Amino acid sequence: MGIKTYSTVTNSEMNLIRCPPQSYFDLLDPAVRDYIPGDRRFDMTDLIERLIQDQFPVVSFPIVEYWLDVGSHLDYEQAHQDFRDGRIS
Repeated sequence: MGIKTYSTVTNSEMNLIRCPPQSYFDLLDPAVRDYIPGDRRFDMTDLIERLIQDQFPVVSFPIVEYWLDVGSHLDYEQAHQDFRDGRIS
């Protein structure tokens, strides 16, 4: 995860699409574990589709505030600099 002005993705027709970046956290009810197969790869999008099909409540809350993944030392330093420069309140 990280923040850029826009991300570029490609759809099935190979057209470039510019869209806002996506940052998110997944909070799951423990009952959701029953939907996840243990013997193969299962993407979050597949899980959400199954939950919606079964009318399990699925909600989202977009993050529009500043976000920076501080997974590296340089990113951590950048976050500190952004705070000092007033980009983060």
